[in-house]
Amino acid sequence: MSLASIYQSGQCAISFELFPPKTPRGEKALYRHVDELLQAKPAYFTCTYGAGGTDRGKTIEIVTRVKKQTRGPVAAHLTCVD
Repeated sequence: MSLASIYQSGQCAISFELFPPKTPRGEKALYRHVDELLQAKPAYFTCTYGAGGTDRGKTIEIVTRVKKQTRGPVAAHLTCVD
C-alpha cells in the first residue's frame, strides 16, 4: 500500500512520526520501539528532519531501515522553518 492510496481511501489512519536519535544507543532503542508500535497497526511511519534540519543526516538511513523492518509505507517528514 502506498501513502497516496492511504490518503485517497478516506479512512482514518494511525501513523507514527519518528525522530532521529542522537546516539547509537538511542538508535537501537528506536528500532525496538518501532517493533512495539507495530502492535497498534499503524498505516505508516514518518521520520522527521528535526527542527531546522539538524537531524537530516540520519533521516534517510532510518526511513530505509524502518521500511525494511515494517514492510509498510514510510516517508521522510520535512520540517519547514524560517
